[in-house]
Amino acid sequence: MQTQNNLLKFSGKMVMVLSLFLLSLSACKKEKLEMTDRDYRSLAWNYLNADQKATVNTNWELAPVAKPSIENPEAVSVTFGTTQDALLGPIIVYISMKTNTVTGIGGRF
Repeated sequence: MQTQNNLLKFSGKMVMVLSLFLLSLSACKKEKLEMTDRDYRSLAWNYLNADQKATVNTNWELAPVAKPSIENPEAVSVTFGTTQDALLGPIIVYISMKTNTVTGIGGRF
């Protein structure tokens, strides 16, 4: 009888501890932070190497930010005008809206 009583007390405590643990996990759910155009520009600018930055001939803090489109529904693009636009085109950096990380740079031909 004493063993059954102890077992019930123990299982009751385990259920309570497990419930608190699961509740704390749900509270820790990572919320996606909303990025601003300024955040996207900064992320894109910091992704460029020194040689690429040296060719940018516009204020990077004012670079156009394009929101997702039919062609690219999950990415934002940041376009930097360069001294080589006539030959290669601008530098376009693509950023995933899901992960807020750079996914790549558009081809320059």
